[in-house]
Amino acid sequence: EAMALERIFLRAHQGEGARLKLAQHALQARTESIRLPPRPVIDPAVIDRTVGLFLSDDYDYVSNFMQRTYPDGLDTEVFSFPVLEKTWNEAKLKSEREHVTPYIYKHPERFRQAGLVNPVDLRHYRWTVDESADFEFITAVYEVLYAENPLFDMDTIAALIQSRPKLLEINQGIATNEGYAKSLREDTEKQTSDLQQVLNSLIYDFKNPLMMIQNYADFILEDEQNLKEDSKLFITRIIQAAQISADMIQQLVKLYREDTHLDSQNQPKDN
Repeated sequence: EAMALERIFLRAHQGEGARLKLAQHALQARTESIRLPPRPVIDPAVIDRTVGLFLSDDYDYVSNFMQRTYPDGLDTEVFSFPVLEKTWNEAKLKSEREHVTPYIYKHPERFRQAGLVNPVDLRHYRWTVDESADFEFITAVYEVLYAENPLFDMDTIAALIQSRPKLLEINQGIATNEGYAKSLREDTEKQTSDLQQVLNSLIYDFKNPLMMIQNYADFILEDEQNLKEDSKLFITRIIQAAQISADMIQQLVKLYREDTHLDSQNQPKDN
């Protein structure tokens, strides 16, 4: 079963959502899905506590970072396969399909959720491996702890750091969840591009007919000697109304472009 699951994971190239969906079909008997990002010091006791909370009530989703008190690198999420199915069918944003669970925890009105909280706040620790500095830190931890006990746990690592605080300096200052942050930026860029296309379509669909109305009214008004005064006034008002509408569209376009420029300037900078 494990080998079949591994093959499925290796062959999936459409993000984590696709890998989990394929795994569901491989293991139809399973009713829950435990999502564990690739972490070298994941603690089985933390997994057990997260699963225990999930099974303690009728939850759709449980994680240990809704209120972060565990180190970055011990993230654990538990959710049912029906929830995965619903997420797969409903999530539209790339970030939600690639990283799977944001769609779940961003919709607490749809999914019953709970968060596991550690009695000791360890959120300032970074035990994941995304950068070379992270690998250096984990290597240092293994060099000290593995020979004595290959099954060292979270508390053992925390105690080691307490005794050797300089270990924290190895991978300080690295942004958390940079991969997800990158996906969010790509979502924003795509939404901006889509909105620009809609805006361009509106400009064409509304502005061009207004110009035609204005030009046609100007053409009629050129023959003013054959027009009654009431007709002249009516056509003049048509021209004015068309010009005002065209100016409003142009102003909306200008405001949109200014807002988009400001938004791009105010994007959070990478650490």
